[in-house]
Amino acid sequence: AGSLTCTSSTQVTVTANLEVIAVQIAPPDTIDCGSPCITLSSAGSPAGPGYVYSWDGPNGFTSNLANPQVCEPGLYTLTIENSANGCMGMANVTVTGATGQPLADAGPDTLLNCLNPSVTLLAGSSPGGNETYDWLDGAGQPIGTGTSLTVQSPGNYILLVTDPASGCTAQDTVVVGQDASFPTADAGPDQTLDCTVASVQLDGGASDTGPTYQYQWLDEQGNAIGTNLQVDVTAAGLYSLVVTNSQNGCTDTAQVSVVQDVNAPVSDPGPDQTLDCAVSSVTL
Repeated sequence: AGSLTCTSSTQVTVTANLEVIAVQIAPPDTIDCGSPCITLSSAGSPAGPGYVYSWDGPNGFTSNLANPQVCEPGLYTLTIENSANGCMGMANVTVTGATGQPLADAGPDTLLNCLNPSVTLLAGSSPGGNETYDWLDGAGQPIGTGTSLTVQSPGNYILLVTDPASGCTAQDTVVVGQDASFPTADAGPDQTLDCTVASVQLDGGASDTGPTYQYQWLDEQGNAIGTNLQVDVTAAGLYSLVVTNSQNGCTDTAQVSVVQDVNAPVSDPGPDQTLDCAVSSVTL
C-alpha cells in the first residue's frame, strides 16, 4: 500500500527594534559660591513618554528628571531607557566646583588715644593670594580697599575678603575703641614775692594724683623747673603745670602767676628842729 505524507508551511517576519539611544549632556557650569547649584541639561537626547531618565551622582544623588539641579561637584551619569524595547544609552559628565573659602582677619581690637589719634588696621593674608579686600564701617558702608586702612574714629570696622575664582567671601570685625580721659591740672593760687618773702612754693596738689600721672613745671620761657607736685621759685613770672596721663598721653595745663612787690614804704620824719638852752627836747 502506498503512503501519504502531508506538509504545511508558513512564514513569519522578525523585525529587530534595536534603536541606538544617543544620550547627550550639555557642558555644565561650574559650582561656586555665586552659583552653589546648577542645572544639568540633557538637551539633544531622546525625549518623550516612552523614555525613562535615570541620573546618578556623588553622595548618593539620583534623579528621574531630564534636567535635574545638582549642588555637588563630581561625576554624574545619565541613563536613558526606551521602555518599548528595553534599549538603553548612557553618558557621563563631570561637574567641577570652585568653592575655596578665603580667610578674613582684621587684626586685634585696638584703641585711639592722645598718643595715637589714628590707627592703621591690617588685614591678615589669605592663603589664595588673589583675594580682594574691602573695608566697611559699622553700618556696612564701604570706606576703603586693600590690606590696610587708617582710621581716626572709634567704632566697628568690617573686613570683607573675596576669592574672585569662586566668588566666596569671608568677613571679620575689629573694634576700635577710644581712651580720651584727660587729667586735671591745678597750679594753685597766685603768689607774691616781696622784701620779706624771697621764695614761694607753687603747689599742684589739687591736680589728679596717682601712679599713672606725670608732672612738669615750666617757667615763662618754657624751661622745665620741676617734676613734682610742688616746686619752689624765687622769680616773678607766669608758671605752668603740665599733668600727663601716661596711659593714654592726654595732658592738661594750668598756670599760676607769681608777682614781686618791692616798693619801699614812704617815710616822713617831719621838718628839721633845733635843741637849745631853752628847748631841751623836741617831738619828731
